[in-house]
Amino acid sequence: MKYKKLLEAVKKLDQLQAKVEKASERYKQANDSGASTKRKAALSDKLVAECWERDKQLDIVHCELVNANLADPKQVEEYEPREITQSAGYGHSISVLYYPPKPDCLK
Repeated sequence: MKYKKLLEAVKKLDQLQAKVEKASERYKQANDSGASTKRKAALSDKLVAECWERDKQLDIVHCELVNANLADPKQVEEYEPREITQSAGYGHSISVLYYPPKPDCLK
């Protein structure tokens, strides 16, 4: 059972990485083609959002690796909630409190 969760997490990570690569390529193409500032800003925001989703999934994969006894847990402080600030376009930003997933051994 614990390996199924790990496998699902890795599959989702692979999907999210593909989205990051696609968003990165679109942003690069917009810069190379001389797209408008508004278009480049929108693509940059999309890339940041995709990277954030991928990074959250990396935390989930590490958590599942620890649960499957395939990795050691991180330092306890790394599982503490932290504030994440992300651009929302037009000079605005959004701040959220992020709670990294904790492995079963630390709960």
